[in-house]
Amino acid sequence: MKSYPRLNTVYFTWTNCSWVRRVRWPLIFAIACTVTTYLSLRNRGIVTGALHELRLSPVLTTIIPAIVSAMLIARRRIRSRGAYRRSWLVALPVQPWQTAVDALTIELAPLGIALIFLSMVFVCEGIALNAIDDVGVVVLMASVSITIGALLSYLVPAPKLADTPPGSRYVPHRASEVAPLRPSLKALGIWSIRQMFASAQPKIVARTVLPILLAVPMGASAAAGLGFILVFTFAAGVLLLVSAMITTSYSAGRWLEPLPISTRTIFWRITLPPSLVSVGGCAMVSALLSVMGAPWHASFCGGLILSAIVVAVATLGCAFALARSAGPRAS
Repeated sequence: MKSYPRLNTVYFTWTNCSWVRRVRWPLIFAIACTVTTYLSLRNRGIVTGALHELRLSPVLTTIIPAIVSAMLIARRRIRSRGAYRRSWLVALPVQPWQTAVDALTIELAPLGIALIFLSMVFVCEGIALNAIDDVGVVVLMASVSITIGALLSYLVPAPKLADTPPGSRYVPHRASEVAPLRPSLKALGIWSIRQMFASAQPKIVARTVLPILLAVPMGASAAAGLGFILVFTFAAGVLLLVSAMITTSYSAGRWLEPLPISTRTIFWRITLPPSLVSVGGCAMVSALLSVMGAPWHASFCGGLILSAIVVAVATLGCAFALARSAGPRAS
């Protein structure tokens, strides 16, 4: 504990948790890999053609993975170091280099483990599909770009804590007429949607649009560039919405624990409206891809598959978050 306090704290927390929390992410990963392998073998020609197109598209295999990796690692770094500054571990007499090793291991280890396992899965699928050349090039390019993006994420400055002045648009104003309080659970469904818009701060959007513009290939028309930006915007909005659904599910489960409300009611109130919004976002992505020249049947099938994956991930994440936060509440 004296040498690497943060790593030891993470290890003790993991060993003292229940076995369900230990195996849930490996189990989800194994199920997702099994389903992906089965679908790939059933649609061998489509998957082989998609891998060949990915090999010829450096934007999808280098620039976008690097941007996503940089954003995720920067967000994890800001959260973990903020929690470390507020914890009792900051008072321990630890050398600066040990603190740096703790921080780098906690921030980069999940990405490295996920990258290794995903590379193994894709290589096995490439061997099964007789497309090891395309898979090897795609995995190599994506791994290098993800690693570079993770390293470049440390150049992203942490947000400054600023006091919002009175009268700002981010401060709720006092209403002229006080409406009577009516207890309702409808706000739970809107909570994650508002959290999604709150996460998309103007500075983050401005920093994200520039790499998207640079990722547009030279010689592309203005309509193609605008469609590319809109596709990325809707996809990022869906990802933010899924993350907000999981976060708000955990918070709602903690706050509503003393009330005589069943977990099933909270689950449906939280997941149903944002799931419809996420399906609408996936439909917009498929429509934009069809407008940009993709076949309409491929865009439609891709939209359906993307919607199913997003809704499944969101509902499973909300269920796990509520299970973590729920105490002895009626089911």
